[in-house]
Amino acid sequence: MTVTDEDGEENGNVACEVEGSSHPSLFKLNEISEKKYQICFSCNDNFEFVHNFDVLDRERQPCYYVIVKCSDNGQPSLYSFATLVLAMKDINDNTP
Repeated sequence: MTVTDEDGEENGNVACEVEGSSHPSLFKLNEISEKKYQICFSCNDNFEFVHNFDVLDRERQPCYYVIVKCSDNGQPSLYSFATLVLAMKDINDNTP
């Protein structure tokens, strides 16, 4: 995920965080470079993967929602929200 702010200098700096989620313990944001973030699924505070992907079962939960809040460094700080929808694909995980 890439974020932008047209303000110059310090006011153009943007910080993002997960504000809400359908499963809060599963998703975190990791800043990988200036204004670039990645969603980390099921990771610890060091962004190391800790769960098996079997927790993603389309039959139980067809999609996940992650609400991201991005704030600039202005005074007063302005912010925006974005909702990410992660849709699960169905795979044939059961033999007929």
